[in-house]
Amino acid sequence: MKSWINLLFLLIVLSSCGGEVAVPKPNVYPRVFYPEKEYDSVNVILPYAFEKPKYANLEPSRDGRRTTNPDAKYWRNLDFPSFDATLHLSYSTLNNIAHLDSLKEEARRLTYEHAFRADDIQQILLNQKEKNVFGTVYLIEGNTATNLNFYLTDSSKHFFRGSLYFNQKTKPDSILPVFSFIKADVEHLIETFRWSK
Repeated sequence: MKSWINLLFLLIVLSSCGGEVAVPKPNVYPRVFYPEKEYDSVNVILPYAFEKPKYANLEPSRDGRRTTNPDAKYWRNLDFPSFDATLHLSYSTLNNIAHLDSLKEEARRLTYEHAFRADDIQQILLNQKEKNVFGTVYLIEGNTATNLNFYLTDSSKHFFRGSLYFNQKTKPDSILPVFSFIKADVEHLIETFRWSK
């Protein structure tokens, strides 16, 4: 009887060892290659100028073709093809203080449309008095369509707005390194920004 029990135990052990055990694989994200930080001056005749990364393409905005706004010819997209992201840039000539206030309010409203999905929205005030550039940067934390918005103005003639979007649905934890890389480029754009007219 004892030999039968040993044989049965041996058969159970051998049968349980056959085949592969399924082990779930951890979530992985594609490897991202970051280019060297190098910048070029924008060499297009616009009412503004800045330095852009060499690995980003400045192109006319497709949205500018669908509006009757005369300033739409100055709207641009700064495309980051290796990261599938776009910084949408728009420009407006200011008519008066009320127009400036409405554009600032629109920039704030568009930012806070993401508040229901945001964990936090930080406002950073900009004051580059020597270049006559003032504005606000909005950093939006959480799973939102955009994580960075800003506007720049001289408070009398010019208003410039930017919004960063990734062109596909993303998860905040997987996109954070790429966002941080592009955010540094946007900061450089703002630091080198100037009015050219």
